[in-house]
Amino acid sequence: MQTVGHIWMQINSLCFIDDPVPAIGEMWRVSRKTLCLGLLNRRSLLFAQKHDRGGYRDARWDRVGYVRLWMNRLQLQPARTLYRSAIVFPGGDHFARWMESFWLNRLLLAGFLVVTLMKPKH
Repeated sequence: MQTVGHIWMQINSLCFIDDPVPAIGEMWRVSRKTLCLGLLNRRSLLFAQKHDRGGYRDARWDRVGYVRLWMNRLQLQPARTLYRSAIVFPGGDHFARWMESFWLNRLLLAGFLVVTLMKPKH
């Protein structure tokens, strides 16, 4: 049976498999419009606080450059690719959340990295 969806989302599950490329390739193949990846960001305060501890012990922490390498390996050619990040200040207060929503998500230095790949329209 073949499953196809308009939008496929993966949130913090690729970080627990050794090679995410085959999984990303399959999600891209079956998505009709968009693939959204939620990854742990190596360039973050969260990484400094949590890597190799507790539930994060075996997790892989990624960077935007890794995602670009995966896309090259798969020869993906999305019409548009968006990069965002969230959770800059783990355990942050109201001001920290406002700062994140205002401008920090575009610096890609937060603990959660979101990559959205949009397919070309045919």
